[in-house]
Amino acid sequence: MLGYLVAYKQIKPDPKRLQALLDLPEPTCAKELKRVSVLFSYYAKWIPNVSKKAGPLLHLNAFPLSNEAVIAFKTLENDLCNASLGSILDGVPFEVDTDASDCVGCCVVAR
Repeated sequence: MLGYLVAYKQIKPDPKRLQALLDLPEPTCAKELKRVSVLFSYYAKWIPNVSKKAGPLLHLNAFPLSNEAVIAFKTLENDLCNASLGSILDGVPFEVDTDASDCVGCCVVAR
């Protein structure tokens, strides 16, 4: 599993892998905030304007979360649920390589 779903003209994060992040409650302490921030940063490429959207969480210095921070948290989760890239063009071959397989040199080629 690559961690992505590749479909007709679309690539998006695998919802099964996102579920752990989506199941996390809003952070209630600095340790939980760090954990959530790391997970969101891993998926940052899927969230447009991620630094602006995450700002209220990243600059947080008190708990419980402010309304602005709660909205930021929910917005980031929602953006991840709806994330996709339209990068597969008809008639253009592409290749997906992975080294996470037991099979050396395994790849998928779409033609």
